[in-house]
Amino acid sequence: MKGSDFNDEEARMGAGLSDLDDSMRTCLFYFEDTIRDVANSFEVLFNEYGGHLGVSWEVRQEILIGKSLLESRGVSPERRDKIREITQVAERMPSDAYACAGINDFSHPAWEGIQQLAREFVAMPRT
Repeated sequence: MKGSDFNDEEARMGAGLSDLDDSMRTCLFYFEDTIRDVANSFEVLFNEYGGHLGVSWEVRQEILIGKSLLESRGVSPERRDKIREITQVAERMPSDAYACAGINDFSHPAWEGIQQLAREFVAMPRT
């Protein structure tokens, strides 16, 4: 997992956190952190996650964590809908999109769809 400091980010995340318990706040933190990385460059993402052969598998797993947020009252319905869309696309990814081939996995067309959804999620208001 990419190294992050949850406590430093918690205050920055803002709206809705008071409605989430600690485990859901942590889940949201890691999901959002991953989605922000996916929304940017795959090269940067690959390096942020350590540049090993299994980065695509690891990133997909981090995205799938978002499924646990789908029933959370602390996440707006609009954001939950986008999380649902992102996690469903990640679930349907063919296995050759996360085949542990290093940076080459991210050239699979399935990642383009995830990246576009990630950009849409990042652009959403945090309410």
